[in-house]
Amino acid sequence: MPDYDFKNLDPIDFEELTNDLLSKLLSVQVERFKPGKDMGIDGRFYITKNQACIIQSKHYARSGYNSLLATLKNTEKDKIEKLSSSRYILSTSVPLSPQNKDEIKAALAPHIRCTSDIYGKDDLNALIGQFLGIERQHYKLWIQSSGVLQRFLNAATYNLSDQILQDALDSSNSYVVTNAHKQALEKINQTNTLVITGEPGVGKTTLAEQISLHFVADGYSLIAVEENIQNARAVYDPAQKQIFYFDDFLGRNFLETLRFNEDTQIMKFIKLIQDAGNKKFILTSRTNILDQGYSLGQFNTPTKLKNKEYLLKIQEYTEEEKTRILYSFMWKSGLPQEYMEKIISNGKYSNIVRHPNYNPRILEFITSQDHCQGISSEEYGDFIDRSLNNPVDVWEHPYSAQLDDFSRGMVDLVVLGGSFVSEESLQHAYSNFVAAGQHLVRSTRPNNFYSVSKDLARTFINRNEIHSGYASNLKREIKYTPFNPSISDYVLNKYKNNPVHFSEMLLHFRGDEGLKVLERLFGQNKDLVHTVASLIATKLKGDIFIRGVYYATKLGSLLNDYDFKNAYKNVSLEYIKNELQEIDTDSSTIIFCDRFLALRDNPTDTKHQYFCLLFRNTYGYADLEEASEYALKYSWTESQLAELENAFAKNLISSWSYEISTDFIFDHLDECSTLSESYYGHEYDYWEPSVDVDGEALATLISKSTEELIRPITKDEAIEILEGFDLDEMAGELYSSETDAEGFSSGGGSNSSDIGNIFDGFLESKYS
Repeated sequence: MPDYDFKNLDPIDFEELTNDLLSKLLSVQVERFKPGKDMGIDGRFYITKNQACIIQSKHYARSGYNSLLATLKNTEKDKIEKLSSSRYILSTSVPLSPQNKDEIKAALAPHIRCTSDIYGKDDLNALIGQFLGIERQHYKLWIQSSGVLQRFLNAATYNLSDQILQDALDSSNSYVVTNAHKQALEKINQTNTLVITGEPGVGKTTLAEQISLHFVADGYSLIAVEENIQNARAVYDPAQKQIFYFDDFLGRNFLETLRFNEDTQIMKFIKLIQDAGNKKFILTSRTNILDQGYSLGQFNTPTKLKNKEYLLKIQEYTEEEKTRILYSFMWKSGLPQEYMEKIISNGKYSNIVRHPNYNPRILEFITSQDHCQGISSEEYGDFIDRSLNNPVDVWEHPYSAQLDDFSRGMVDLVVLGGSFVSEESLQHAYSNFVAAGQHLVRSTRPNNFYSVSKDLARTFINRNEIHSGYASNLKREIKYTPFNPSISDYVLNKYKNNPVHFSEMLLHFRGDEGLKVLERLFGQNKDLVHTVASLIATKLKGDIFIRGVYYATKLGSLLNDYDFKNAYKNVSLEYIKNELQEIDTDSSTIIFCDRFLALRDNPTDTKHQYFCLLFRNTYGYADLEEASEYALKYSWTESQLAELENAFAKNLISSWSYEISTDFIFDHLDECSTLSESYYGHEYDYWEPSVDVDGEALATLISKSTEELIRPITKDEAIEILEGFDLDEMAGELYSSETDAEGFSSGGGSNSSDIGNIFDGFLESKYS
């Protein structure tokens, strides 16, 4: 009989195991519910149409029997009484004696019929032995079984260091089997070879190790390839089931691999593996290094390797998977309870899971007791924020050691170009960069634009094909973005301490792409932006408008008052007005015009003409709000004000309707709605509200919300806007979604409540 102590499982793992075992034992379909506020229900099945049996799982392997009994008496009994179930089954990872079971039955009386409805550690192990397929379904159990461990330890004689072995086993304790794991497993089963690629820190090595362990558990011997493929050939045994694992098989630069003709040897070994029925081969590589090989025409026919490649991307993790990964790292963490409370009590978990820099390597870093030495629990939240906002530890090595100066230059230009740069603009900036000689070392690799961008694609930058327009006039444009938002954070952090180099790089751009990054940084570091903008204005001198009116107005909005005056004091009012006729204005144009008008003692008529022009050419609601605020600083005659209001009204209704209306309505529906009828559906599956919405009251709120504008939306206009919405249907959706978060799962995507609910009971289970 197996003898698991279940300590390598987290509470969610244990709940899933319990439901699987009882489903087999009782020959029933056990209902599962998403992790969270379960109201005392971890599983459920129906004995008859109206009689439910509730299953509760309590993972107290670390806490012990006394903590379990106290929780059952003080917390669980009240939950059970509210459920009014016909039968209640308790499963726990705690070893139980007959006396323990009697005490539990008495504590939960009269809800547990007999002690056979209480399953302790030994009972569960007996069920695992009875239903052998269950062990294989639960990855952490299967990998940690004694037979698997023994086979793995024997395989360690093949050059697999003790440290790598220990790392692989340790990782399995906190590993979450995601859809990526399943897809990678499917690919290697189809081709016998799996090449895992992806950005730094995404989890390539962890995935490779766990896929390797999967096959070790199936009787394969693991051979870790060290240095070169010849080491694998030396231990190749045609009669034995073997899995070969070659981590970072191309090193830091593909050209280094070519010196030893390693690419040809790898392809020959892949062919050998492909034709064998008892062999598997797993390789990992940074995507840009592998793409260097493709671009240089290596690996014989690249498609032979490409169809074995699996690109691991953070963006493809679901929110539930990302939350489970965080949960697992927290469960494994050796940090004291007060640290974990900082993540759970104030909703920090939501910031982590939804942060654009979310990365398993960062999760491991912030939950490691070693990395948190010297950081108090009060400082822990700030430590997490710093690690996510500036993930230097993730990008420092690949950026500094794996890229040459040309590649670093292009990565920098993508970031400094606003992180969404057209191919034409990036190519122009890169040509200027190369011509300026701002690279330190010339590489032996091709440094033309297409070679470098191709090498960087899918690791440091993305090449996106954007289509716009209609089928009859479809436009195609190539845009470049950072592969991960954390790359932008890393690059910008480097440039903050070197404003001169910052300005030089931005001047490589022809258009206003070189100013977008400064606009984004303005609220964070105004002094830096002023300094960089001043250096650009000084370099351009009288040629600012040669780059276009958009560029000139954006740059002007970023200068301090002194530099603005020096840059634009000799520009005529008429010239600016004529230029503004040709463009759609935005926030930077509005700021520029207000500052430009302040350079001279202009008559009111001149200011009036400018603001009428701005209002007519401003199409975004936020920009209209800003323009209105600036216009209200001045005193206008009655006729001037009327003209300004008419100009402002031109785009007011359309911009509010397009940008604001839906969110505003949802935010204020509860103030203007009456819940007249509601009922729960069969077996609590759904809730249907009947809601009456007061459209007049909602229209009044819309009008009131715009009363600070130079020309507000009238109530009649608001009513006309609302005619385009089915308010009753929107209210029904609002109330239904709020109820789903409180009751049983009705499917659908994750929301803030879902993410938080997974951590209910976490501290109690981990630290009791």
